Amino acid sequence: MPDPKLSANGRAHWRVKSKLTRHLRSRTRLISISELDREKTIQSYQLHFVFPDNRRRDLDNFTSRCKAALDGISDAFNQDDSLWAMEAPTREIIKGKNEVKITLS
Repeated sequence: MPDPKLSANGRAHWRVKSKLTRHLRSRTRLISISELDREKTIQSYQLHFVFPDNRRRDLDNFTSRCKAALDGISDAFNQDDSLWAMEAPTREIIKGKNEVKITLS
């Protein structure tokens, strides 16, 4: 799950946020290069959030935290992510898990 300081409501200092953004973007880029078939053209993506408990959460804020990860995928595929359609984010509760899954299609 991306760091809460990456949220639009995170109120982190710009230097802290910049470092987190750069780290998430490069990490996601490297994972995408090593694990995905980069020959395909991405048309859309969907974010699926898995939370450990049933607390109320704003999916818009969680979606904004994922911007750097999507930019890293865009870098790896050498595609403009502004052309990708975003499908509605989904959520699920699995005790003990806290993660985000990005589905590309």
